[in-house]
Amino acid sequence: PLITREAMYKAIERAFQQSEPLLREAAQGDFSDPKPLILSSVASWMGVTGFYVPFTGEVTFNENIPAFDLPMAIAHHKAHQRGYAREDEANFIGYVVCINSTEPFVRYSGYLYGLKALNVLEKSNLDRFNDLRSRLTEGPVADLREHEAFWERTKSATLGAAARRVFSAYLRVNRVPGGIKNFDEDVPLIIGYYLKNPQLLSPGANQ
Repeated sequence: PLITREAMYKAIERAFQQSEPLLREAAQGDFSDPKPLILSSVASWMGVTGFYVPFTGEVTFNENIPAFDLPMAIAHHKAHQRGYAREDEANFIGYVVCINSTEPFVRYSGYLYGLKALNVLEKSNLDRFNDLRSRLTEGPVADLREHEAFWERTKSATLGAAARRVFSAYLRVNRVPGGIKNFDEDVPLIIGYYLKNPQLLSPGANQ
């Protein structure tokens, strides 16, 4: 990436601190820098981007994931660090924080993640989906391919399935009825964000 890890950490934290209208008091605080997981290869086998460790208050991340996914992954886990326990909320907060960052690489990571909202169109309006997908430039298209290829070549079917079952049970115990499906329940939140703020869809917004 065109940014050092240290600069990325600072850019993400700065974006959180500047998100007071959305996060209110949760925007503020004195938080430590995230740390790479020592066993990142195991995290990849499990299909995991990182962890928030509530016992120490630390955010950890899988340093083997594609560089363009890293800011969004860190922002997601820093949302947990600030008290957003649900996965859909942590995804949404991470997305909004990233796209509002002053650092282009962090913004790009957020927008790339947000393209998952197109999956709704793929199921409901295929022509519209194909039209919007065709407008993507080669860079994002290549990165989306690499994202899929990374998990295909690293994630263990056995470990990944086991991890999903355990984490799904953990979420249900913590009052998230959908379990692991809660990860994808951020799409309505992302769409709602733009319905509430249509000016953000205009050319040049957040640039």
